[in-house]
Parts: sequence; C-alpha cells; structure tokens
Amino acid sequence: MIPGGNGYSVDIAAISGTPGLSVVLVDENQKIMSWNETAADLFGVPAGQALGRTVADVAGQPRTVTGLGRESLAPVVAAEGGWSGSLLFQRQDGSEFLIQATGLRVPLERGTGTLWIAHLPGKNSDQQALGEALALAAAERRRLTMIAEAGKLFGSSLDLDVVLDLVATKTAQALGDCCVIRLLDESGEFLLPTAMHHNDALRAQAFEDSGDGRPVPATGSLAERALRTGQAILMARFDPAGAVLPGDPDWTAARAGLRSLIIAPLIAGGMALGVLVAFRDMTEEPYDDIDLELCADLAERGAQAIYNARLMADVVRADAERAAAQDRLRHAERMESLGQLVGGIAHDFNNLLNVIACFSDMLAEEIAGLAAEDARLGSVLGDIEQVRGAAQRAIRLTRQLLIFARSDVVHPEVLSLNEVIAGLEQLLSRTLGEHIGLTVAPAGDLWPVKADAGQLEQVLVNLAVNARDAMPGGGKLTIDTANITVDEAYAEGRPGLTPGRYTRLRVSDTGTGIPPEVLARVFEPFFTTKPAGKGTGLGLATFYGIITGAGGHAQIYSEPGIGTTVTGLLPATSEEAASSGAPPAAPPRGRGETILLVEDEASLQELASRILTRNGYKFCMARTASQAPGIAADTGQTIDLLLTDVVMPEMLGNEVARRVHAVRPALPVLYMSGYAQPILDTHVAFANQVDLLEKPFSEATLLTRVRRAIDNGTHPAAPAGKT
Repeated sequence: MIPGGNGYSVDIAAISGTPGLSVVLVDENQKIMSWNETAADLFGVPAGQALGRTVADVAGQPRTVTGLGRESLAPVVAAEGGWSGSLLFQRQDGSEFLIQATGLRVPLERGTGTLWIAHLPGKNSDQQALGEALALAAAERRRLTMIAEAGKLFGSSLDLDVVLDLVATKTAQALGDCCVIRLLDESGEFLLPTAMHHNDALRAQAFEDSGDGRPVPATGSLAERALRTGQAILMARFDPAGAVLPGDPDWTAARAGLRSLIIAPLIAGGMALGVLVAFRDMTEEPYDDIDLELCADLAERGAQAIYNARLMADVVRADAERAAAQDRLRHAERMESLGQLVGGIAHDFNNLLNVIACFSDMLAEEIAGLAAEDARLGSVLGDIEQVRGAAQRAIRLTRQLLIFARSDVVHPEVLSLNEVIAGLEQLLSRTLGEHIGLTVAPAGDLWPVKADAGQLEQVLVNLAVNARDAMPGGGKLTIDTANITVDEAYAEGRPGLTPGRYTRLRVSDTGTGIPPEVLARVFEPFFTTKPAGKGTGLGLATFYGIITGAGGHAQIYSEPGIGTTVTGLLPATSEEAASSGAPPAAPPRGRGETILLVEDEASLQELASRILTRNGYKFCMARTASQAPGIAADTGQTIDLLLTDVVMPEMLGNEVARRVHAVRPALPVLYMSGYAQPILDTHVAFANQVDLLEKPFSEATLLTRVRRAIDNGTHPAAPAGKT
C-alpha cells in the first residue's frame, strides 16, 4: 500500500503480483515509489537499488516508436489522465528492448503520480493479464479520484447540516442506492437519524415511512460493533423476509426492501461520532469488498468533515454565548450607571421635597385655625393644598427613581405573593377596565418571600397599567405565581442571579407586544414609547429596581402582535410571617430633651429645628459634620439624642456617631437619609439595631421616631472592619 491522495492508500498489491507485468509507481518528480519483481528482472535492477531514484537513473531514457521522449509523457499523462503505447528502452550494455506500457495518473499523499504497467509484447496471455491489470488499475484510479473529490467536497463547508447532506448524497451516488447517517446523542446510548439521501425520491419516501426516522439504541447493534472495532461491516446479501436489524426490533428490512448493507463507523479526533449506513434496495448486484473499502474510505473522510463542522459549530456557539454575555454585562453596567445617576439626583430632590412638604403642612395647619376669622384665607388654604398635593406626587415619583436605583429605604417583611395579589385584585380589575379580562392563577403551597409589600403592590399596579395601555381594543391579563428552583446552568447566563429557591411572579398580556429594538431598553428609567405627557417611563424601571433590589431577577419577553410577559424571580425565605401589630398611636411630644442635630442642608436644618421646638424639644445645631464631636465634648451641655444625616460632604453619619460616642458612649443615635441603602451596604456594616429615618419624612414620623430612639436608647455598635 502506497500513501495516496489526502491520506488514502494506493492499493497496487493485486496488480504487482501479476506474472509477466512490470508495475512501477513514480511521483510527480519521476522518483520511483514502487518497483515489482518483474520490473527488477526486466531492467536488471533490484527494488532496493531502484526505490527513491528517478526512472531515468535506473532504466535510462526510453522513447516511443515515433521518437517521443519519456520526459514528454509526464505532461500528457497529467493533462489526459493516462497514456498507452510502445516504449523502446536501451540497457546499459547497449541492447534495446520494446515494451507495451500504460501510464495512469493517480493522486498521492502529496501531489499526483503515475502508475506504469508494462510487459514484453507477443503473448496472448500477457495481453489478457495486461487487460485485467489495467482494469484493476483503472478501478483503483477511480476509487482514489472519487475519494479525493469527496474529500474536497466534504471539506468545502463548515456548516454541519451542509456537510451531513454532502456526505450522505455523495455516498449514495457512489455506492447506490441510499445512505443514512446516524449520530450518537450526548449520552452515547442512542443513534439519532441525522441525514439521509436516496437516489430515488419515491424510495426515499418509502424508506422514511418504514420507521427509520426514530432514534435506536446503540447497545447490542451492528453499529456498536462497527464503532467498537473501527471496522466497516458488510452484509452482502440480506434476506428481506422478516429479517430484523439488531438494535432496532421495530424496523424490518422487508419494509424497505433491503438487499445489501454496509455499516461504516464515523470516528474522528478519537471520538465515536456515529455510523454511516449504505444500502441497496433497488440495485440487484450486492455490495462487495471493493464497495466495502470505498464506503469505509468515504466514511473516514466524512467523519473528519463532520468533526471539523462540529468544532466550528462549537466555536460559533461559544462566540455567540460570549457576545451575549458581553451584551448582558454591558446592559447590567449601563443599568448600574443609570441607577447611580438617578439615585444621586433623587436624593437631592428628596431634601428639597422634604422642606416643601413639611413647611406646607405647618403652613396649612396655622392658616386652618385663622380661616374661620378671615374668609380670604380659605382660598389661600386651597392653594396650599395644591402645593401639598404636588409635593406628594413629586415624593412618589422620586421614590420610584430611588427604587430603580435600589437606593430607597425598604421595609421588608415575610409575605405571600398570593396574598398580595389577592388584596389588589379588585383594584387591578378597576384599573384595567371592563374591556380587559383579569385571570389570577396562584400556585398552591407557594414559598414565602421577604420583600416590601408596598413596593410589590406598586409593581403589580404599574404592570397592570402598562398592559392596559398595550390592549386598547381589549384583551386578557394573566397573573400567576409558581415555585422555581434555579440551577447553576440557568443562573450562569443571567447576571445577578444565583442558584437557589425562588418564587416567580409572572404577568402576561395579549397586547400589541414590543419590538426587539425597544425591548432592550424597557428597563431604563424615563424610556417610554408613549406620547408626551402619557407616561413617565418609570413603570418597568421601578419593577426592575424592586425585583433586583430584593435579590431577585427581572426579565421580559415579548412578540409583536402576540403579547408581553414580564417575570420576576424573588428569593424564597424560610422565615415565618410576623403577626400584625396594633395601629400606631398619635405622635408623642417631647419632654424637654435636647437633640444634637447634624445636617448640612440649611433648609432641612430649619425644618427639623422648627418641628422639634414646637413639639417640646430643645436642640443644638451642628451645621457641618465636623462640628458635632466638639459640641458633644461640652460636658456642660445635656444631650439626649444624636440625630444625624447619613450622607454629608465631610464624613458619613456613622463616623460622626463614632466620634461622638468617644465622649458620650451611651448616647442614642437616629440616622436620617433618603439615600441610605447603598451607603450602608457599601461603606459600613452597621449592627441590626441601627435606627434609620427615611427622607422625606412628615412631622408625625419624625416625632415618633425621635421619641422611640430616646426611650429605647438606640445606638449602633462600631461598624465592622472600622475602628
């Protein structure tokens, strides 16, 4: 066997052993690669001395009877694929002899070569042997050419589906009548029908109808034996009368009219990929050993092409997954940046709104007592109510911004999503209107979650309003819940989501849907497709902020013309819900206690001091954070509570408390902030007993929290990791 084109072997053994025939194989440089015994006798040169040398060095330069030199035959063979005629040789002793020679162009491992078959003229037996040898040589040449062409064809694409179709089609055409490719599944236990080609379209349909389209077990089958041994299996004559192929008891050869069968393993890269099955159901002539060898060669080349296509598919898939992960990361980073920007703006607005709302309340309270004496004050009181209403709307809007930024101070509690939905069902029905049907499908034994009930109610209302606007002609809104266990594979492609138990809240509508270019931005704040004045662009942004702020995951799926589904996964908790407490009492007044107030906003300084003094408290003011420790160090000054902002230019509130506690270690502390959550999470690790008052606050809320802090003696331990 001589290395042939693209790794295949030129089989000249059967030809070389023919008596009286000189068989010589040369490469494209005319160097001898094979030299049989007849050639050695004819030219008087043993094979050991001939191999690797040029024919001219070993046998001299022949010429044709017409005078054509041997060196001129190479381009003729290359151009026409072969040459046949008489050649006149001259031995080294000067004697000449004439031979009948035929040269055939054959593909080699590198380039092409020429197979020369020759004999001395004059014997009929020699002529007959030459004819047989030429027939064998021609068949071998066709095989090598077919394999080389198939190799190029199979390697012309890296698309797996295209490669499978090419392999099946070429094999069926080369061997007749049909070729089926079955690839192993991931478990390696089943062979899946992957590609099929039949040279006759009607028979192809009959073959498909025979049941071959089903997966079959690999264990115990002929395919398993072929894969285990790495050898193709020939069943030259197959009895179709009820014969059953091993491993597939429901598929009988009789149904497809099977007559002859070859099963060749598809193995490449050290991996068993599957099998290539060639069979004849129309051609009477059975497969033989030559067909077996050709099928094995085609399967080997096909397996490599399939393996390469799979590798490319893996690369493409990995690139796609990497690109998707990068997109998700960029989206998460963009949302985080937007959250930081929005949270900072909302924090500043909170301070302004706190002043507007509280001073409006105090002004309304004072004027209400005078309105009975002066009728003109009634209209002024109405104006103040408009200001108060606008302030409250602005406070709600700011809270939505803080929720998106995950900077809102939340009040989580253990609750059931089913109960939250049930409590809102009537309100949601009224919000949707009569033209939209509401279906609620709560899951049984739903896992509890720990979240802010008010925020979840806001989520549901916002989603209902969005769904209503998407169904102007009517439709259906469905709210359902379920218990979900997230594994590592699911969590891997979703930033921020970790494996574990989750409770799913899903809201689906049959509205107009959202196009892809819009869908990518729906969680961004202020992004809306509604006309000006018809939407704030905070509905879905608020949903995103509430769900992710609770440690969950938010996602949306939509198809234009079909509808939209919004899903939130909230971490399930094993805690039990606390029992409802008694309604809060009226805000208590002070009893002459002194409050050390630390606040850098002048308007809030004025507001807090007025609320405290008019309700029985005294105060001493630190207009900057750095002033507070000095005031606290004055032992002649009685101080009953430190009331400090959390976010200030010079230092954070916890640092103020630490320095004040250096001189007054038992002093209770009440923190206040509208932007406390990320500061507390990022910069310090407060103990659980920290008392935090969220801005904007009302007069009643401030008085209640101050009284509770003094009575309970609330003060934080030193932040973890700080001294």
